[in-house]
Amino acid sequence: RAYTVLKSCVPVEPERHHLRHALIALAQMAAVHLNQAYRGSTTPSSNGKFAWSRRAQDWQPLQKLVPAAAPPKPKLCGVEDVLEFMQDHIEGSFLEDGFTSAEEIQQIIEAFHSYLAGVTDDRREAPFLMACRYAIARAAPSSQPLLADTICKAFLRVTLPRLIELCSPDAYPYCAVVVTFHDNGLFANVLQLLDALLLAAPGVPVLVDWQRRGPEQHFQYGPAGFDLFKHLFRQTPRCHSLAEDHSVGYSSTAPVFTLSKRINVIFMNMLRGLIWGIPEPEQSALRKAYRRAMDNVLELSTLMRRRVDEVVATWPRGARVVGVHKRLGANEVAACQLNQRTPPPAEFIQQARHVLADTPPGVPQVLFLATDEISTVQAFTKAFPKGGTVQLCCREGVKRSKGGVRADGVDDEVHRSPCEPKDAEDALVDAICLSRCEDLLCIDSNLSITVSMLNPQIRLHALASLLPPGWEEIAARPREPVYSAYRVARHPGMFVAELPSTASELIGCIEYGTRIETTGRLWDGWVELAEGGWVRIHGTKSGCWGADYLPGTDQLTMRRVTCGELLVADGELIHRPGWEEGDPLPPALARAETPDCSFCTFAYKHMKMHPRVR
Repeated sequence: RAYTVLKSCVPVEPERHHLRHALIALAQMAAVHLNQAYRGSTTPSSNGKFAWSRRAQDWQPLQKLVPAAAPPKPKLCGVEDVLEFMQDHIEGSFLEDGFTSAEEIQQIIEAFHSYLAGVTDDRREAPFLMACRYAIARAAPSSQPLLADTICKAFLRVTLPRLIELCSPDAYPYCAVVVTFHDNGLFANVLQLLDALLLAAPGVPVLVDWQRRGPEQHFQYGPAGFDLFKHLFRQTPRCHSLAEDHSVGYSSTAPVFTLSKRINVIFMNMLRGLIWGIPEPEQSALRKAYRRAMDNVLELSTLMRRRVDEVVATWPRGARVVGVHKRLGANEVAACQLNQRTPPPAEFIQQARHVLADTPPGVPQVLFLATDEISTVQAFTKAFPKGGTVQLCCREGVKRSKGGVRADGVDDEVHRSPCEPKDAEDALVDAICLSRCEDLLCIDSNLSITVSMLNPQIRLHALASLLPPGWEEIAARPREPVYSAYRVARHPGMFVAELPSTASELIGCIEYGTRIETTGRLWDGWVELAEGGWVRIHGTKSGCWGADYLPGTDQLTMRRVTCGELLVADGELIHRPGWEEGDPLPPALARAETPDCSFCTFAYKHMKMHPRVR
């Protein structure tokens, strides 16, 4: 009977599956022994039935029948070699931090080696470090501008010191971890909280201080003093608002660890795109580790659970649900991408159709769209109209932006303007709904990474390619004028990229005044050189890399260029066959990112202007 009951029982918590299987085995063993005892007994009782008490004398303790398996010995993770990947950047990183003594630097490196060499696979930081190791192994030798320097400095200055303080057996004990907000969007702070939940010692409370002070430029949810964490999440013994905890304060003598920024390097700005390239076993282990750290600890408030349920209730039962998170196509968003670009809505739509194409026949299809861009909602509504095969679910009443740049020169992002608690609610509802999907289409963003941690089983489809599909065909037939030769107009020079992208590896440098021949191919403002490589004509959009002298020296360094004329025409205009009426507009023209592009689009579409007339 016990075996039958246990076999039909499914525990709520996945990590207790091993307990369920052990109980089933015990019940099955007990049933077998009882059956053998009953049938094999030759000692009936006075009434002719089985003598239970006499047969029980032959029984033995379970420990003798089934020897207890010895727990596996912890294995070393082998992450100490991560410092070898950063060998060329270690000294420079410490020098910038003010360490000038070689002996002092050597002591720090030895402390790092000692800690990393002792990390075993049963430690809570093990999956964290394994993921960081793969990210650093990929980024450290890369020639992508600033990538190696950025990840090495972040790991040496932030990640390793915080890991030692929080996780090392030799670390000074602390009674609580206080997570303060930093002036960024909501999910940058959520990832910081996830780091604390994963890395804080077991049993130590994690206290959240999400009460804004007043002058913040990004973290603007509600008035000063408003407790955003208490508003969004339920208070649990392990994780609750600092304002609700009266035993821990900011006393200088209290053994409290204060966490003011994200720890994981793959949670930081342009480094976030490295997470998609981590091998499956390590990536899965990382996501499951963060999920376990959240279980029964980070729970939604009653209000947020109700709002999420209202959205999910609109999805047909048994539907295939694909989630899309499309960020605003702004310069700052592109600069924080590993591939330095924000794919247009058309690229997301094409990928969504590709993912939905393998849905079994007869299964309802739902596409849940979460975006902060108005034009994306319009594009998806047109691509997936009501009554079609795919049900588009996009929440109304959410604050979104047109993009572009405000009058003060700042990108027009939602969290850069005054926000209310409802704006944080909307972002969190979108994230939880995305985590209920089977697939996620996304770019590098804090919200998307949070979703991947909330649901370790969700299939990830990151639009992380350096250039979109079909770019070469468009580059061969540019609508903008292209000349056979140009002259470098920026002093002291420009760097040449291998591909037409700010994220591409640099393959050379051309000095001011140099005349360069071209092939006539043009992509998104980049012109291809006859000798190989690409250079940008104007410093617009996400920019490119220009050369500059270090102050007081003749040594060249890199500088991001986002404005001004970089090349001037110094050859004949290359004539190409005109575009036909039915040809799609190139992305730069269709997005109408500048007044000139807006006029050209209007003239071509409505005045039937000849394509070659400029």
